[in-house]
Amino acid sequence: MVLRKPGELHYLHEGSKPNTFRLPKIGSSVLALIGNIIGASAQSIDMLLATNTLNGIAAAGQLSFNVVIGELVPKQQRGTYNAIVLSTSIPFAVFGPPIARAFYENVPSLTFRMSYILGVSIVHIPLLLVDGWLRAC
Repeated sequence: MVLRKPGELHYLHEGSKPNTFRLPKIGSSVLALIGNIIGASAQSIDMLLATNTLNGIAAAGQLSFNVVIGELVPKQQRGTYNAIVLSTSIPFAVFGPPIARAFYENVPSLTFRMSYILGVSIVHIPLLLVDGWLRAC
């Protein structure tokens, strides 16, 4: 990266833009994976506090997609891409609470752990998609 004017970054070659975002995005997914593993095996309140702290930090990194879209997508298409990315959370927001309640009521041995077990399996999807998509750019 080269600073040409105050507040303006220019990349030396086109391939370096995605690489700038790849490691932080992968790092936040790895933090979410670690947090969910700790949460699934939690034996105390302290472990649950640790897992929620790690998941909170990971969420901050994962929710910064609009910065990546702002850098990689032309201005005219940013709204469309933001809408596409945000629309992927609709099924989880609508159906997540009833599914979590059903797990809680029907699988008493897992209780709160089921959320973290699902998190361990789901966090691999963005990990693979982000890495593949940013490599393709």
